[in-house]
Amino acid sequence: MPGDRVSTSERLQLAERRRQALHLHAVRRLTIPEIAQVLEVSERTVVRDLKAAREQACEQLERDADAAERVSDLAHDIDATYVAAIREAWGAYHAATSNSPARVRALHAVIAANERRAEHLRALGLLRQVPEGLAVGLNLFGMTDEELRAHTGGEKMPS
Repeated sequence: MPGDRVSTSERLQLAERRRQALHLHAVRRLTIPEIAQVLEVSERTVVRDLKAAREQACEQLERDADAAERVSDLAHDIDATYVAAIREAWGAYHAATSNSPARVRALHAVIAANERRAEHLRALGLLRQVPEGLAVGLNLFGMTDEELRAHTGGEKMPS
């Protein structure tokens, strides 16, 4: 009905009263009659406000949980993409002949994908900072720094 419309200011006042009722009940531990007295409303209104405030809080928590789940799913998908790229580069590294340019390129791809993966995890707040020395030591791959420099034209690998 046209006369039943609630203005924005009335909705804000109602929301504030519900917030106050919930605060007085949950934080201050006041009873329903005490809350009614403080807010200058009936006990029935306090009960209604508490119920509505709880329902609204539950709905907000559900929305927040859904959003967190979507972010988690996205982070998982991004991470899976990086893991697949790293596996592919590792496969190329192991398939290439020792000390070949293809092996060096594959090693560069592994290190770069690892760095990008760590940066994305950090950006999502899942990793505090990109660990120093994320680039894995080259001697673990069967190449010394000198051998790598010889294959990359003197270019030094990031450390």
